[in-house]
Amino acid sequence: MQKLLFIHLFLFILFSVTAQDLITAKEQKRLGIEYLSQGKTDSALIFLHEAESLGLLDGELMGSLALAHLQNDEIVKSLKWAKKSVTDKVNPSPDGWLAGALAYEKQGRMKKRDSWLKKGIQKFPTDYLLRYYSAKAAFPTDPQKAESDLLTAIFLEPVYAPSHLLLGQEMYRKGENTKTLLPFLYYLMLYHDAPESPDIVALIENLLNDWASMPASTTKVKYQKEDALLPSFKPTPRDPSTEKDEWLVQQLSQLMKSMEEEDFINQNPSWAYYVDFFSNASKQDHSEALIYHLIFSRYKPETLEWITKYQNKYEMMTLWVSIWEFGR
Repeated sequence: MQKLLFIHLFLFILFSVTAQDLITAKEQKRLGIEYLSQGKTDSALIFLHEAESLGLLDGELMGSLALAHLQNDEIVKSLKWAKKSVTDKVNPSPDGWLAGALAYEKQGRMKKRDSWLKKGIQKFPTDYLLRYYSAKAAFPTDPQKAESDLLTAIFLEPVYAPSHLLLGQEMYRKGENTKTLLPFLYYLMLYHDAPESPDIVALIENLLNDWASMPASTTKVKYQKEDALLPSFKPTPRDPSTEKDEWLVQQLSQLMKSMEEEDFINQNPSWAYYVDFFSNASKQDHSEALIYHLIFSRYKPETLEWITKYQNKYEMMTLWVSIWEFGR
């Protein structure tokens, strides 16, 4: 009888300790993932490995370990955890596939990278980071697929700024006016005062200048291609009596207005997120306030003067943008 009681007591204590360890391990994992998202890799590794030592070893934890070691340029360790992560069917995570793909890329093994990205997207079709890196890898050889992947990534997570930057840069290289403008404008909506923002505003201004100076029947850029966006908008040259910021606001307001056209919307379903956003900004009479927000980094005095004069319009625009994002 005493022996039986001892066994029961031992099992109770063992179960209690194990349960407590599991709770602690989950908290360690949560903290590790949080630190990883903040870019604090060393702290993340401490907490993630502590969770591992306490017996927690699921796909999410192993995927996070793979990403953390990758950020530390520990490629072999990253691949080890990535391979373990993708075998977990109970608590799978896209991080393992992403870390594995990027680790293979660092090794120069591009076929393995592409294979991991493809399989990762098959298993996690709504993961925007897998889509983003898949697009980044595909642009040199398959720009149409890359564009499609990147537009999907943007729809899934529109506040991920690198997606907009990459799309704008690639469309600029292809020489497509509207496809260049929209992602760059959206990026500026998110980060109107980032270090690269003045250069982006200058690029937009130069693009509009060049576009406006071309005869209607000819173009240096390929915005008349079959897969290009074709709004009725065409910029007009700046009158010397018009200030540069005013001219820029006029041109971009006209661009947004042209996006309200039903035919244009129906013809460009893959670019629907951008078209919906900018056409609705125009419909709600927020385009002027939005554009001054976008060009802030290059025209600070002019923007601040406008905001001071029309503070209510600017506040209404920012409220509308917040509701737009929250409403998704």
